[in-house]
Amino acid sequence: MAFIDNWPLAKTRSAVDLAGWIESSVSAMGRAQTARIEPLYGDASPRRYVRVHLADGTSCIGMDASDERESIAPFERIDALLRGADIEAPEILARGGAEGFLLLADLGDRLLLDLPPDSPECARSYEAALETLVAMQQRVDPAGLPDFDEAEIRRELGLFPEWFLSRFLQEDLPDALLEDAFEGIVDALLEQPRVFMHRDYHAANLMLLPDQRIGVIDFQDAVAGPVSYDLVSLLRDVYRSWDAAQRGAWSARYLRLARTAGVLDASVSPEQWALWCDWVGAQRCLKILGIFSRLHYRDGKPKYLASLGQTLSHLLDCCRAVGPLRPLGRRLAEYPERVQLRTRELMQQTALSAG
Repeated sequence: MAFIDNWPLAKTRSAVDLAGWIESSVSAMGRAQTARIEPLYGDASPRRYVRVHLADGTSCIGMDASDERESIAPFERIDALLRGADIEAPEILARGGAEGFLLLADLGDRLLLDLPPDSPECARSYEAALETLVAMQQRVDPAGLPDFDEAEIRRELGLFPEWFLSRFLQEDLPDALLEDAFEGIVDALLEQPRVFMHRDYHAANLMLLPDQRIGVIDFQDAVAGPVSYDLVSLLRDVYRSWDAAQRGAWSARYLRLARTAGVLDASVSPEQWALWCDWVGAQRCLKILGIFSRLHYRDGKPKYLASLGQTLSHLLDCCRAVGPLRPLGRRLAEYPERVQLRTRELMQQTALSAG
């Protein structure tokens, strides 16, 4: 049996089961013998991924969702929707739903996130990502997907006071201030046309494929949601910062593509579109501040703390652009230095504990 190289979990029951299942699945497919299994890192979810190197020089990807087996069925369903719409999602080669395992085609290891921001390839690839997004929204029918409704929007917003304010900053804000902001956000998001919404359409989930094609991964949480959400995820990426001029240029490009494809009606003005994007940006940033704080405190994943400052900066931008969110923005504008200091303190504590 090929064991998983250089993985702290390599000898756990789950890893041994995964390696054994991969061996048997590869054999059943008539593929070359497994030569080596290499761990892949970088996902904030409980899922784990490995690259399976075969003796003939080819490879595939093993996904271990044994800690959240309920995510396998949504992954399979969304994968079929995307591939049926000619979106580049990984082909499922073998299924082990009872174990929580999948074997996937390998889309490579080149992420959009890895490109130097000032490179011509990066500019071309972001253009391709915009085209892929519009194609996805045009071709994939969201009927039957979970709805990104008021309850779900509020559940995500609730992560902000629970984990970022109370736990990370050890701070409270007036309930009325938060509720006014949350109510405005809910109304603004529900006002928008509903489309297929990837939910995490950003540079760390977009693969660079030959011929300027974009591969889409980490889509299992897709829902029917507001049309501007995935564009905001891409342009207000918490792992990569773009200036307002570049965001504006790409947003205008998306707007033209979406109108041509029939995703957006021509009656949606650039001003209305910009406002929708800022409302969505505020909701997404509030959620991410909560999630990244929770990843540290609950899940023991401190590396996401480093993105809190960038996320708060995005949030403040959005609050300044949306009149009803300015009262919240004025209070949050007191926090950037505290976030920086608190992040440094927690990262130092983590380093000492690890040492």
